[in-house]
Amino acid sequence: MKKISVLALLLVLLVSCSSNEDKANRLIKKEMKKTLFIADSYEPAETQLDSAFAPFDNPELFERMFDFFQYSEELEKVKLDIKHAKSSMSIWSESYSSLGESQFVKNEYEEARREYEQAVAREKTLTDIMMNKATKLKKMLESPSEFIGYKAVHSYRAKNNAGQVLLGKNIFFFDPEIEHVLAQYDMGSSEYTACQLALEEVKNSRQ
Repeated sequence: MKKISVLALLLVLLVSCSSNEDKANRLIKKEMKKTLFIADSYEPAETQLDSAFAPFDNPELFERMFDFFQYSEELEKVKLDIKHAKSSMSIWSESYSSLGESQFVKNEYEEARREYEQAVAREKTLTDIMMNKATKLKKMLESPSEFIGYKAVHSYRAKNNAGQVLLGKNIFFFDPEIEHVLAQYDMGSSEYTACQLALEEVKNSRQ
């Protein structure tokens, strides 16, 4: 009787697992058809389904991190603007000293100074915003592990807009019943790669 019970349990688990994978693949196919350049060229290769746990598998975390990275890129650009404006101020200031009083030089210097002041103000605003976002991210990452649904790493082949067949890999996140796709990301994108590197550092710091 025990052997029969164990076998029955194993069969139930296998059927359940297969059912979940089928549900996931159906949803994935539907989503892929929406996003590909040439939908009819889509060919699934492999799907690896696994449980998803917060905080590291939470799509909200990814979105917050992507948002943080965008502000970080903008901040770097603003810092370059500050450097450029300071350099321009220095150049026009020296020109004013060597050429004497000149309305043109004075106007150019004032324009550079305005650009500098605007960039400095924007730098402070961005820094404050990022500090606030970083605090929220830290709080989210410190939350306890919790089952939130499923995730699937899906490999596929499809043609790009040039007609070339390429191999792609996306990750999908589903609700606990695998009835909806909560989010999907191209695992080859620079944003996703940066996000994973940052999360790995967080995980390693806790070991």
